Amino acid sequence: QIGSANTVIEYNQVYSNGQIVADTAGIDLYKPGDNNSVRYNTTHDHRYLSLYAGGIRFDGGDDPGVSPIGNVAYGNVIYNERIGINAFNFDNASAVNNTIYNSGLYGIYIQGTDTDGFTAKNNIIHTAGTRLIYNDAATNSDIDYNDYYPDGALAFSWNDSVSNFSLWKLHSSRDVHSINRDPLFKNMGIEDFTLQALSPCIGAAVFASGLSSQKFQNIGAK
Repeated sequence: QIGSANTVIEYNQVYSNGQIVADTAGIDLYKPGDNNSVRYNTTHDHRYLSLYAGGIRFDGGDDPGVSPIGNVAYGNVIYNERIGINAFNFDNASAVNNTIYNSGLYGIYIQGTDTDGFTAKNNIIHTAGTRLIYNDAATNSDIDYNDYYPDGALAFSWNDSVSNFSLWKLHSSRDVHSINRDPLFKNMGIEDFTLQALSPCIGAAVFASGLSSQKFQNIGAK
């Protein structure tokens, strides 16, 4: 509902959703109010062709007009979606401690000049058809302490400067503490995204304001 505030969306499994011609996401916060949490959900395996379809979307619509605060997606597992997490014309949202795997297009897509102050921290973004992360004209994005894998010459884009991980950090001045290493999931074949004992993501998370530091000591959702 437009304007909804203080809502918690949790412990859902959303899959095989979608339409052919319209934007759609497994969980879509469309023009909400303040302090909505999307947490501990699983979205996977889309059935749509729409360009901006995906797992979780912060959606300000074509005429956002407002800048809600406190909207956050954390602890979610998103796999086999077109876009893992998308922020479009939406200020002040956060994506923290999510695991995003095998995105058809983008892992995280921070989109539009009306998107300001988006935070992406402690996320694992593993495998994407085009970009692991794409900041597309959004301003003041706070991006750090993530694990991106694998690297590639075209895996990152900062305002259309397409590059590998090293040049992404140079172009963006973000992700100073982020890593580009295999997170060592237990078994991707059966969608077990728990971390193995030797994962570089274990103990590598940063405290995120408003979230329990006890719950999230590792990068990713598990």
